[in-house]
Amino acid sequence: MVKTRLVQVGDCAKIVNGFAFRSELFTTDRTGLPVVRIRDVVRGRTETYYSGEYLASAVIRNGNVLVGMDGEFNIAPWQGGTALLNQRVCKVEAIAGVSDIAYLRHALAIALKRIEHRTPFATVKHLSSEELKEETIPLPDLFEQQRIAEQLGQADRLLCTRRFARDLTDTFLPASFLELFGDPLRNARGWSVYELEELATVERGKFTPRPRNDPSYYGGRFPFIQTGDISASEGRLRSWTQTLNDKGVKVSRSFPPGTVVIAIVGATIGMTAILDVDVYCPDSVVGIQVNPKAATKEYIEFLLRFWRPVFLAQAPETARANINLDTLRPLRIPVPPLPLQQKFADLVERVERLRAVQREALRQAEHLFASLLHRAFRG
Repeated sequence: MVKTRLVQVGDCAKIVNGFAFRSELFTTDRTGLPVVRIRDVVRGRTETYYSGEYLASAVIRNGNVLVGMDGEFNIAPWQGGTALLNQRVCKVEAIAGVSDIAYLRHALAIALKRIEHRTPFATVKHLSSEELKEETIPLPDLFEQQRIAEQLGQADRLLCTRRFARDLTDTFLPASFLELFGDPLRNARGWSVYELEELATVERGKFTPRPRNDPSYYGGRFPFIQTGDISASEGRLRSWTQTLNDKGVKVSRSFPPGTVVIAIVGATIGMTAILDVDVYCPDSVVGIQVNPKAATKEYIEFLLRFWRPVFLAQAPETARANINLDTLRPLRIPVPPLPLQQKFADLVERVERLRAVQREALRQAEHLFASLLHRAFRG
């Protein structure tokens, strides 16, 4: 039987804190060395550089395990090349003969979530290196650590492969759209131009209870989407975070399957999706019901994605950025021949079937990884 003991992180790992570099020496012109800040830990790259003096202990290299010490307390191996460790980011090093760095990365990921969950919420959650050192993790002998790390590494690589395949698929449709139709903002191919309201019925959603947060309208069997549901939909809206009851639907407006929905307020302004089901929408969402004799819903939904930067730039500078119907309805857009649009719609349908397969493969990979984590650190 493998003997495992609980030890404090400080007894099996070395924690190296980042440094408070002088911000006036930060650059974005690639002068000096890259500086790794909290936002860079997970994404593995940075656009900020430092051109001043630094200590050798501030240098990190590929494979070094980093922890962000504010917010969600993320942990990840660095893969962005030689760089400098900024304040509020720390580096974790294994102690020779005691711990394996790959094992520590997985064990600390669980420990950091425990710390995050018990840390009182403020504007931003903060982690100290001393608190991290005092946290306990299970520590078997070095051989067992390496065996566990190898199993988790295989599952992690499978998970990364599944995610990469999904991300690669996401690049196919934008490239196909541009190949078929060209840039819709410039319309260099000279397609006929129509106003959006000539191609579709454009209506704003509705939700008018007072007060708005009255719980008596919610919790029924009728889907009620939010703007966040649109941004999380990947173009096909088939899930939602809220529902309405019979009372709620009387003060809202529904749109049928096939409607193109667009978020018109807040951080998700300009995000779009096609409804797969009949849903109710608030007034922060506009429903666009495309006339199939004039255009395809797939073409209109994808074209509006290219217009999002324009919407963001033109949104009135109010407390919450927004798009109004007076902007959407007369929007002048290029309209290629319907058979060409249908060719793109067929591509969208094939990609949706591929995505369904990829989602299931990713779900299985995530389940495998979670099961191995449970067996290694909780079982």
